[in-house]
Parts: sequence; C-alpha cells; structure tokens
Amino acid sequence: MSRAPSVTDLRALPASYTTEVTADLVDANGHLNVRHHVALHDEAGWAFFADLGFTPERIEEGRHNFFDLEHHVRYLAEARLGERLSVRHRLVARTSKALHLVSYLVNDSTDAVASTLEVVTLMVDLDTRRPVDHTAEEAAVLDARLAADRALGWDAGLSGVLGLRPARP
Repeated sequence: MSRAPSVTDLRALPASYTTEVTADLVDANGHLNVRHHVALHDEAGWAFFADLGFTPERIEEGRHNFFDLEHHVRYLAEARLGERLSVRHRLVARTSKALHLVSYLVNDSTDAVASTLEVVTLMVDLDTRRPVDHTAEEAAVLDARLAADRALGWDAGLSGVLGLRPARP
C-alpha cells in the first residue's frame, strides 16, 4: 500500500465538491463520522462524472451509467466541526467497460488528507442491467482525463488490493 499523495499534489486536481463539517456530520468522538466520509466521496463522485459529461440528462438519454463494484476506504486524518473539506479525483486506469479511480477527501483547514476512497466501477446498461462498452465519445473523454492524471508526476496512493481485470477474449 503506498502513501496518499500530499495535499500540495492533490491541489493540482480540480475540486469536484466542497463542504464544511457541520454538527450533523460529527460523531461522539468529535470528528467526521466514517459513514459521512463515504457519503462525501459518493456525492463528489456524481459531480466528478458530471464534469466528464456523464450528466443526469446524458445518463437518461443514453440509458447507461456507472455501477461501483468495489471500494477501499482509508481513514487518514480527522476532520472536525467547522473545518472546510474538498474532494478531488484521479483516474488511474480504464478498460472498455470499467474504471479504476481514487477519490481524495482533503481537509483544507488543516492541509491533511482525511480519507481516500479507491473505486472500481463498471458501465452498465440501465435497461438490461448488463455491462456495456463506453461509447467512442465517452472513451475519448476518459482517455484525455486518464492521460492528464497520469502526467501529474506523483503516485496515486493506491491500496494495492483493487485493479481492473483484462478483457476476456
């Protein structure tokens, strides 16, 4: 398992989502509860995909969208009441149907990575509920983002337990 990237490195990625730790998100330990870490990563994921063109309108029109298959969460630092948070994403790999990405929850108030959510997600036809290939247009957008993210020059901080399987013949 490699270390999470630094906050300085992560600021090279656009923030998909920003928020503040409010009282309803804090648990008896006085920090952001684990379920809210995951919820913030999830909420930011919708914004990340919309920024890539996977908007609600496109999903409805094309009748396909991503279904997450696996998650690996790492809790790295506290986030406490009133602190400002941002979520940033890095695309790690893709196949014709699947993506491997990492979501980073950054505590902008303390300059710490609060948590990471590593994800493998699959493009699925919403009518048949079966995997489908990305369209040529989607593949081009994903490839452009993948190339940009690979050019960052820093390690993505992967867990080592998730990855994409090669396509079956």
